[in-house]
Amino acid sequence: MGCERCVTNRAKFIGGTYRTAASGNYLTNTSTGDIVSCIQEPYDPKIAHMAEQALEAIEGDVAGIDIARDKQGYLYLIEVNISFYTGKIFQEMIGINVWKLVMDLAEARVNMN
Repeated sequence: MGCERCVTNRAKFIGGTYRTAASGNYLTNTSTGDIVSCIQEPYDPKIAHMAEQALEAIEGDVAGIDIARDKQGYLYLIEVNISFYTGKIFQEMIGINVWKLVMDLAEARVNMN
């Protein structure tokens, strides 16, 4: 999951991917045959809220938030990654240039001072 802290100092969920483990496996690594798909809008408000709360909790600006959903639909925060994968394939899949948003945030903060 990706989140950025806006100039308003409020976390904002900007998109991400679902990763589904291959049958009989609990790992969601592409090397184990997992399936990756884009989270489509409108975003699940529970996922967006959990991701935003996680970013707020660490007082971060940008992070990859890993959230798991069990078979009953319950969500679990797995980890918050301040260094996360944002390669070309990921950015093309979600349709968002994460690093452009980071630069926009940096420029906005410089202009505020």
